[in-house]
Amino acid sequence: MPKPLSERKTVLLVQPAIRKVMKPRIPINLLPLGYTLRESGFKPVIIDLRIDDFNEAEIDWNDVLMLGISTYTGPMIHNALEISKKVREHDKKIAITWGGIHPTLDAA
Repeated sequence: MPKPLSERKTVLLVQPAIRKVMKPRIPINLLPLGYTLRESGFKPVIIDLRIDDFNEAEIDWNDVLMLGISTYTGPMIHNALEISKKVREHDKKIAITWGGIHPTLDAA
């Protein structure tokens, strides 16, 4: 049985991908958010899909409170939608928040 939301601490921060990259770059946009979450008592988990797969088996779904996705306009949105759907399949109560240029400019 999953923990109540009030007791969960894990926040998944995802950098979606269009394709895998040969020369990985640090997801600088997610680092300040991860730091702030950690300092606030949460457990941020940064998943960079440009270099790694979304391995659902490695995630403690009983402790996930939220999914944060950074994305921008273009094909990357398809990858972000796939991840959002996978998270919903595990637990419909997990909050999903999109950030980045696309959700900021087209928040409707």
